[in-house]
Amino acid sequence: MITHLILMNLRQAEDSAFVTAQVLSLQGQVPGLMEVRGGRSAVQLKTTWDLGFVMTFVDADAVRAYQTHPAHLEVGSQIRELISQMATCDIGGDPSPERETTSQTQQGVQVNNVEALIPADHIVVPNARAEHHRITQVEGVQLSGPVDVRVLSEGEDMILLEVTMPPNAASNPHTHDHESVGYLVSGSGQTVVNGETFDLAPGDGFRHPVGVLHHMKAGDEGAVWLEIKSPPTRTW
Repeated sequence: MITHLILMNLRQAEDSAFVTAQVLSLQGQVPGLMEVRGGRSAVQLKTTWDLGFVMTFVDADAVRAYQTHPAHLEVGSQIRELISQMATCDIGGDPSPERETTSQTQQGVQVNNVEALIPADHIVVPNARAEHHRITQVEGVQLSGPVDVRVLSEGEDMILLEVTMPPNAASNPHTHDHESVGYLVSGSGQTVVNGETFDLAPGDGFRHPVGVLHHMKAGDEGAVWLEIKSPPTRTW
């Protein structure tokens, strides 16, 4: 028997009931899925996730089959855009080499048991179909205002983003547990890394090392940059 744990943070608290209903609706739809229970956290602590679910499967093969089951994929399509972060962990049974390595499914890529909730397998992402987010925070730290992020491409080891920051907007100091490199496409701005300020002009590249405090500032005309994160991580 395998206990499949799911933790979620939502973009908006009012989506809690809908997301919960969608996940619980999987009960009885997936072979080998014995029980689904969970919902909103009963205690709010600093480290609390918004939602938590416990799924009980008959064995590890049932967990793997669940990843591509139509009912699971349909629920994923309904709630994907409502979730800002999601993590999973499977407890019980014998460790499986297939589970321990990075694996890709139609719903997402599992990286150290964190589901990135990416689109289906792709080689080319047409401009009109690029995933778009208007974000208000990074790593839980509020931005000075909304910033537009487009997911241009994503693989098993990295993600390519296009970030558009309005004139004179800025992020607040934060850190990542992944490495980021960027390229300023247009506009102007600054990146502040470990307290040191660097001016950016179109064509300039920059890097944000793992665990180092940094933030971005847009100039008077705003800023558009490309950013690669490795491993692929949605930080909003």
